[in-house]
Amino acid sequence: MKRVAALGVAVAAWAWVVRESERWGTLPPEPALSLPGDDLIPQPGMNATRAIVIDAPPEDVYPWFAQMGPGRAGWYSYDWIDNRGVESAREVNPDWVITEPGVYMGGMAGIGFRVVDAKPGRHLVLIVETRSPLSFTMSYLLERWGEHATRVIVRVRGASGRGRWMDALVRHLLGPGDFVMVRRQLLGVKERAERS
Repeated sequence: MKRVAALGVAVAAWAWVVRESERWGTLPPEPALSLPGDDLIPQPGMNATRAIVIDAPPEDVYPWFAQMGPGRAGWYSYDWIDNRGVESAREVNPDWVITEPGVYMGGMAGIGFRVVDAKPGRHLVLIVETRSPLSFTMSYLLERWGEHATRVIVRVRGASGRGRWMDALVRHLLGPGDFVMVRRQLLGVKERAERS
């Protein structure tokens, strides 16, 4: 009986972790907002929205996201995991900044990133290309916040392509790991954009 109770507590605790990781930094209405790119995965198994305020205007924040990718600026997250140990860029390189859809940002380990929607200073939508039935999108929405700051809302949507049970696994297993990386990415961009 104690094992069953302990398992119940562990499951409830993990469900709480998953829920909280899906809305880190958001204000109450933000997880329900419709963002560019939502239509690409209309019924996601994973639907996470995270947000941060960066003390720089949207036109100065956008290039940091629009230059991401391996062999480019990196991802501003844990470089030893997602950038082969190479430090992510500390400056904006205008040659890397993407301003229109269709551009391939690069890839590694069988995962590629393609821009499907871009509006400089406003939003950037990526689709994650894999060799599996998994599908993911990442949407970055930038909104002016006060006179000089930017509210960045990031939405990651994913689907297994294999039904509800697999979607639940994607949400509960990949979701928290994605949170760790996206949170660090947002903090990395904040640090760089505010410094420059």
